[in-house]
Amino acid sequence: MLKNDFFYSQGTRVPLTKAKNVIAVKESAENEHTGRTEFMTTDRKAILVIPQYGIGIYEDGASRRNFTADNTVSDELPIFEQTAGDYMIATREFHTKFKPEVTESQINEMNQQFGVKIVEKLPYDDHLYRLEIIPGENKLGVVETANAYYESGETIESEPNFIRKKHVRDTTSNVILAEQANVTERSGSDYLPEQWHLVHTKVIDAWENAKGTGVTICIMDDGVETSHPEFQNRIVKQRDYSDPNLPNDGNPNLASDNHGTSVAGVAAAAGVKAYGAAPASQIIAIRSPDYLGVDAEAKMFDWAVSEGADVINCSWGPPDTSNPNTDWEYPLPLLVRAAIHNAATRGRNGKGVIICWAAGNGNQSMSTDQYAANPDVLAIAACTDSGERSSYSDFGNEVWISAPSNGGRRGILTTDRSGNKGYNQGTSSNDLQDSNYTGRFGGTSSASPLVAGIVGLMLSANSALTLQDVKGILARTADKIGDPVSYARETALGRHSDLYGYGRVNALNAVKEAKRLGSGI
Repeated sequence: MLKNDFFYSQGTRVPLTKAKNVIAVKESAENEHTGRTEFMTTDRKAILVIPQYGIGIYEDGASRRNFTADNTVSDELPIFEQTAGDYMIATREFHTKFKPEVTESQINEMNQQFGVKIVEKLPYDDHLYRLEIIPGENKLGVVETANAYYESGETIESEPNFIRKKHVRDTTSNVILAEQANVTERSGSDYLPEQWHLVHTKVIDAWENAKGTGVTICIMDDGVETSHPEFQNRIVKQRDYSDPNLPNDGNPNLASDNHGTSVAGVAAAAGVKAYGAAPASQIIAIRSPDYLGVDAEAKMFDWAVSEGADVINCSWGPPDTSNPNTDWEYPLPLLVRAAIHNAATRGRNGKGVIICWAAGNGNQSMSTDQYAANPDVLAIAACTDSGERSSYSDFGNEVWISAPSNGGRRGILTTDRSGNKGYNQGTSSNDLQDSNYTGRFGGTSSASPLVAGIVGLMLSANSALTLQDVKGILARTADKIGDPVSYARETALGRHSDLYGYGRVNALNAVKEAKRLGSGI
């Protein structure tokens, strides 16, 4: 196997499949970050554009000489496929964590040997660098150079700074978006009576003790509609990681950016007509594009922590697939892992930011999904309105807890983009009359922010709770649902099920326990 046919992740060779029939071309540095939305050659149009990186993906067959940007020859980049149609582009950069005993002089010597320069020393961990190959001096290419650094014995890890596609834990497939909540429309009244998931998890009862005041929940997704009635004057910080011209705008940008607004509603809608679990909390809105580089992905977590996030919700991750080996083509990169660990150990003044992660919708083991299986996050599975596992929900030892979503008789009623922009298009007799809301949300995408909101209630009741306190309380206070036989594993926190984790989240019990610990009882 050639050294550019794989890369190393945590010491394991991850195979790379070269993308067929396409090439990736990057604009020259002088024309980078122009916000271009269309890339052209003399005879070809890009089939995919990643504008924030100045990259276009073209059908193969066109001569590289034809690719120009304002009369300046552009660079062709290595391009691979994660799964069919999902591309992974290698930039000139890679990330390396050197062993502690390696001196700065040795690092400089290695860089000179391979034609590499230091871009920056990264803050997430000691001895962690962002490096870049130097055109004309580097002879190997970025993938083989990163491999050579790892194989040198001087580093702990070394990985290319791939730009990759991320996937929301999808609520838009026909399978998961099939059912509509059975809603009785009441003119002028709210939708709370239809939000069965808040009843099943005792959220409404928990509001007697806490509503999320003083807590900030970060929704890291495809944007949150800041003008929505449920979020007005609630969004304290926002950022767009896809458009360099809109860094302080966390709103949806594309027609397909429907997911984050619904996710935010499950966690934190104010109760104008529908409620989130923590209706008095504040919100940080991060818009992330489909394609994002590893370094930017890490910076999202770092920025959220620096801006005061207490809870982060991530309803996205690797693609769901029936192939158990495919997720290894999309492992949790060194840099993102370090940023998440930094958030979980140093955030909230050392108490740790609580990161809720949707377990996935592939009806498969999540053991090779290094995002949701990361021990620094809480993996959230989905259950139905009848208290059974949602058939699509991923499973495994790493599931921490489950929360209601669709898959049974009813979906989740939450916020939607206004007008006909979101899931509620007003084209069906089953659609809600108010297009600011939808009753068709679901997937583990919905289960995860429900837990994130409940964690917000817990922290509102007792801000001194650490990440480990929160995990322990959720485990000890959950309701055991489903087949008791499934709770086969005994742990220090109780019996655990691969399907439900420690059970279905119980907000009332969790908030009461948080208050009890805060009182010193």
